Amino acid sequence: MNESQTGQRGKFATNANALSADRAMSIVSEQTRFVPTNLATLQQRSELASLARPTTLGRKRTRHSMAELNAMLRVRVAALCVAGERVLLAKHVRGSQATYLLPGGGMAAGETAIAAVEREVREEAGVCCDVGALRYVVETLAPAGSRHLVQVVFAAAVRGEPGASADPRVAECAWHPIAELRTLPFHPDVGAAIADDLASGFDGCRYLLAPWRD
Repeated sequence: MNESQTGQRGKFATNANALSADRAMSIVSEQTRFVPTNLATLQQRSELASLARPTTLGRKRTRHSMAELNAMLRVRVAALCVAGERVLLAKHVRGSQATYLLPGGGMAAGETAIAAVEREVREEAGVCCDVGALRYVVETLAPAGSRHLVQVVFAAAVRGEPGASADPRVAECAWHPIAELRTLPFHPDVGAAIADDLASGFDGCRYLLAPWRD
């Protein structure tokens, strides 16, 4: 094979790689218009995104099995329930440490995000709710990427007063002054941002990247 033919083959290989990367990125863009509502979809998009990234010579890229991705990545739905100047929070206690979260949790197989919010509020707060608009997509990653949480938050209105929690992980689900979002140990750590939005009257939807809290 002469130098001209070798050069042509190299050019075709380069073009093919570029087309492959462009096609993968196109698929990622098409499939990430809205927030994914299940773990399998998130994992699929993560794999597609890795295909779209160009290979860097001389540097090894860590490849995780599906079992490892399942262990690292969690999708949580949550309800932002506000009544006047109060917000509904679930208190989780581990040992002597208390952490506050918006009522919510993971989705069951075949369950929509809205149905999961309704179920979680019923389990954690002992009351039914009406789920409204999407308010936040919150993302937080542990150091070294060992854990990855994506929380999808919907506005919701409860149909009565909170009662006893049926979830053994929740000590209580109760109303708190919105201002306490700035001082309580809140997970993911976006309490102050949500308090600011509620104080300003913001009722849209936005993305928040939170520092990791153990």
